[in-house]
Formats: sequence, C-alpha cells, structure tokens
Amino acid sequence: MIREPLFVWKDAFTLGVPSVDAEHRQFFEIMNRCARAAAEGGTPTALALVLKELATYADHHFKNEEAALDRVGYPELPLQRAEHRRFKEDLARLEAGETANLLGALALMRDWLMQHILGNDRRYVTWIEKERPGVRWS
Repeated sequence: MIREPLFVWKDAFTLGVPSVDAEHRQFFEIMNRCARAAAEGGTPTALALVLKELATYADHHFKNEEAALDRVGYPELPLQRAEHRRFKEDLARLEAGETANLLGALALMRDWLMQHILGNDRRYVTWIEKERPGVRWS
C-alpha cells in the first residue's frame, strides 16, 4: 500500500497565480489517488471513479483558466483551448477503452501536467507579466 505521495508538488510548478496553483495542486492529489488505486489492484470500478473525478475536475479548471485568459486578452487562448480539448479527448479514449487501466490514466495525467504547466501555462504567465503588468486576472 502506498502511504507517501508519488507525485509531490514542487516550487518549480508554481506559476505565482494562487487560484491556478491551487487547482494544479488538486490535479496532483488526483494523480496520487490514481497511483494508490493502481498499487491496490486497480479494479475497473476504481479506474472509472478516478477517470470521472479527473474529467470533472479538468472541466472545472479549464473553464476557470480559459475565462481568466479571455478577460486579459491572451492571444494564445485558442492554443490553450486546443490543448485542453486534446486532454479531454485523450481522457475520453481512456474511459471508453476496454483495456483502460489506472497506469494509463496516471501516465496521461503526469505527462499532461508536466508539459502543460511547465510549458503552455508558464507562457501565459510570462505574457501577462510583460503585456498586462499589475492586472489581477484570476
């Protein structure tokens, strides 16, 4: 049984936007629940619950993030929306697959968070700091 979290939030993931950072931390919590479920046998029921939680939370986070970026006029918002759509499509494929497993869901979440937070999300923070200094956007 896993007692310690496998995925630990690091300062490098912090974007400096408290509401976004809090939502990203919640994704780490979901990843750790997924890892625990996989270590405990990964039943189809456990997988369905984790994937449903992830889909629901992703929708919540993506709506918040996209609305905030729209308010500040972020020019790469269409790219951000496309990335969000791709994640939801990948997740839907996992949910629909007969051979879907918790490890696949875990890999999707891990890869997504590392690439998206450290890549796309970091870009919008840099843009806002440069182009909209002093704007509270979240």
